[in-house]
Amino acid sequence: MSVHRYTSRGRTRQPKNVKMSHHAGTTAEPITYAHFRNSGSVDIVASEAALDNDLTSSIAGNTGYNTENQQFLHLAVETTGSDGAVISVYGYNRQFGTWGQLKIPLRQDQSSFQNTLLDVQVSGSPNSTYYLSFPINGIDRVGFVCADTKDVVLYVAGSTF
Repeated sequence: MSVHRYTSRGRTRQPKNVKMSHHAGTTAEPITYAHFRNSGSVDIVASEAALDNDLTSSIAGNTGYNTENQQFLHLAVETTGSDGAVISVYGYNRQFGTWGQLKIPLRQDQSSFQNTLLDVQVSGSPNSTYYLSFPINGIDRVGFVCADTKDVVLYVAGSTF
């Protein structure tokens, strides 16, 4: 009798690291927290132009990270230096085949829907760690853009609940 082995993250209550394969880390270390922390920082590209629409690039970060149809994206930005960096979050949908900056409707403006949208960005203050969670319904891949990531570490996970 064969044993069924899942090939995706599926419906997840606990956030799953998008940089690692869904099976990675489960048996690599007896206590996985340090393992996830050491291997979970995503690669950030310097400009939007570096994000590859064809998903054929072999350069880390240029094709973003597969969300495997998760509903929420969880970010933790850790800044260890004296400067904070602003990291923009981009989304990719296979049906459209193009990257676009994620926006979230947070303002109320009666004159224009465009004025209600805010760019999804994450930044950290010097020597701090910040957490952020937001919905990404229908986003197949996520990418991260920042011109200067000196002393910045970004952890990313996805979950269904």
